Amino acid sequence: PGDVLPAATPFISPLPGKAQNVTTFDVSFRYLENVTTRFRVDGVNTAFNETAPGSWTWTHTLSDLEQRVHTVTGVATDIAGNVRVDTAYYLVDTEKPRISGVSEILEIPGGRLATIFATVHDNSAAFGFALRNVSAEVLMPNGTSRLYPMGRSLGDLFFGNVGPLPANTTVQLRVVSYDVALNGNASDWQSVVVPDLNPPTISILYPILFNVAGTEFVHAIVTDDEHVIRTILQVDDIQIASNDSA
Repeated sequence: PGDVLPAATPFISPLPGKAQNVTTFDVSFRYLENVTTRFRVDGVNTAFNETAPGSWTWTHTLSDLEQRVHTVTGVATDIAGNVRVDTAYYLVDTEKPRISGVSEILEIPGGRLATIFATVHDNSAAFGFALRNVSAEVLMPNGTSRLYPMGRSLGDLFFGNVGPLPANTTVQLRVVSYDVALNGNASDWQSVVVPDLNPPTISILYPILFNVAGTEFVHAIVTDDEHVIRTILQVDDIQIASNDSA
């Protein structure tokens, strides 16, 4: 059989569909035989090349592209006149997501869980691309931080739950977002005061109820979200002992 198609594996870099956060970048093609190539951007011929026999890679620079989706086409014609056309689409997006309206609502009662709200807008949405990531970042008093994923509520409004947070402290919070082209942005840090709204719990282990005679030792377990400041033992509403703890 005769030669019916130019041997080619075009668009080896960047991969078709990969968003770019620069306006100038190289596109590379890989051809496996002697072909003549044309290169088009958005339907306009921008380059022409004739090659020697054998395997080769042709790299062409796309320059000063606008912020939108571009159609890139490679046309290869071999010496037998067979034509192969390959097309790739690249989104050019150099703008960072815009984050505003960051707020939080603490869970009541308890106060150690919070729901975070933020408005995150990105221009790539106009071309049908979703944001890659929106997260709430919490910086703890000890310097450690943690990211909590946020989901889309409606339009550009996102929300997410964070916690449990350390009670009776102040944490720092911000929203971080990356778009499909890996442009990243973060809101300013803001302080969130986390209250301690849960009272301590106490369980008397000994003596057992209705089994008290004479002098008895009292054993009890006291727990709290953070720490107990003072424990008081009362008998018939009269304080008979207390204990302060760090």
